[in-house]
Amino acid sequence: MTYRKAIPLATERPSVSQPKIKENFTQINDQFGVDHTELEESTQQGKHKKVTLYEQATDPTTAADESAIYSKEGDNGTELYFRKENDGEVIKLVGLKVLAIASANLNGTLINDRFNVASCSLSVIAGPATKYRVTFTNALSNANYQVSVSAANGQTGVGMFYVVSKATTYVEVAFRDVDAAITRSGFDMFVYKV
Repeated sequence: MTYRKAIPLATERPSVSQPKIKENFTQINDQFGVDHTELEESTQQGKHKKVTLYEQATDPTTAADESAIYSKEGDNGTELYFRKENDGEVIKLVGLKVLAIASANLNGTLINDRFNVASCSLSVIAGPATKYRVTFTNALSNANYQVSVSAANGQTGVGMFYVVSKATTYVEVAFRDVDAAITRSGFDMFVYKV
C-alpha cells in the first residue's frame, strides 16, 4: 500500500475514491504505529512506544528558543546528541550506568540512602591514611568501572581520597591527610560505567 496525497480527486466519484481513502487511513495508522501506540488504542493513545532517530550526516540547525535531539555517527557508531538553541553547543549524550552509591561517616558506618552497597568497613593504613572497603550487594560483571569519591560536607583542611583497589565484589578507597589541621566527616562514593 502507498499513501496517496491527492485523494479524493475533484473529478472522481465517491464510490471510486472510497477504497483509496480507506487505504490512506490504513497507511496513516500503520505508519503512526511504528513508534507510537496505534490510533485505535483507547488507553495509551498518542503515546510513544519508542523513538527511532535515523543518523544525520551533519548537526541540524536550531533557531532561538528551540533545541534538537538527534543521532549521528560518533566514536562508537551511531550515537545520540543534543544541540542547544540558536545553533549552539553540540553535546554528545553519553550513557552512564550507575553501579553503586554510598555515603559513610569516619567510622565506616553507612549513612543516607545507598544503592547496591551491602557494607563498609574501616581499617587503618600506616601513617595519616584511613582505608575503607565498600562491599557491593550484587557483584559487578567485571572490575572495569570508574569510582568517584569525595569528602562529605563538613571537611576542613587539605586531604585527598583515592582508590586503593577494585574488584567485582568490593572497592577500597583511602583518605590521606595532607595537613595536621584537617577535620573529616566521612565520604561520598559513586561507582559508574560509561
